[in-house]
Amino acid sequence: MLALGWLGYTCLSIMILHPEPRYSYPIWLLLAMYGAAALAHPAVFVRQFRGRWLHTAAALLLVGGFLLLALTPRDYPRLIGNGVQRERHFAAGRQAYAAGDTVAAVREMQAALTVQPEFVEGRAYLALLQIEQGNLDAARALLREGDAQELDIARGMLAYAAGDAARAADLLRQAEVRRSADMQAFSMMAIDPPATSTLHLGTGLDLGYIRGFSPAEELAMVSATAGSKRVRVASCCRLRPP
Repeated sequence: MLALGWLGYTCLSIMILHPEPRYSYPIWLLLAMYGAAALAHPAVFVRQFRGRWLHTAAALLLVGGFLLLALTPRDYPRLIGNGVQRERHFAAGRQAYAAGDTVAAVREMQAALTVQPEFVEGRAYLALLQIEQGNLDAARALLREGDAQELDIARGMLAYAAGDAARAADLLRQAEVRRSADMQAFSMMAIDPPATSTLHLGTGLDLGYIRGFSPAEELAMVSATAGSKRVRVASCCRLRPP
């Protein structure tokens, strides 16, 4: 029952949350344990299928499907090499951006997308760079498709750059509520918002400026006095005079 519950939870996680490989690890662990037990006592394992033709056929189909997936020709060296190359360009782009070299950052992000066009995080970073440079049409082209937290933030920032603050706030607020990841951490790392002397907290438009005021965040770095609007801010923000 424990194993069945584990498998059920894993399948439900894959269907609802995100089809990432790590969610299938429990299934592979159970298969490995079952296979180890079968190989340890092969005679007992074979006797279990005697007279059970339906079970035997199902088992043979499963084994055949697994072998088909495992042995189908795939260019694994190329896939692994592309992944390494993509991550190198992505890391170089982030380092260039942190150093203030936006041109090099754009070049590296474009190189990462050339290696792997479906790289969602790279698309989001490149779109944010294009927004920062005022290339809104290029950013729109990058953000037409896809559903990921980084793309949600970039779409909100695109709406804000286009002058639609209400839509930007709505997009960013919905993204924060819908996603369980710490989007503010991504924003503080990927967005360099323009200087401002006025900031509305908790509306989504504070992304990239300050941490601790969005619904999905913990108030670890910010403390407020109950019953007042006075807030003491620690070293967690980028607010600066214009």
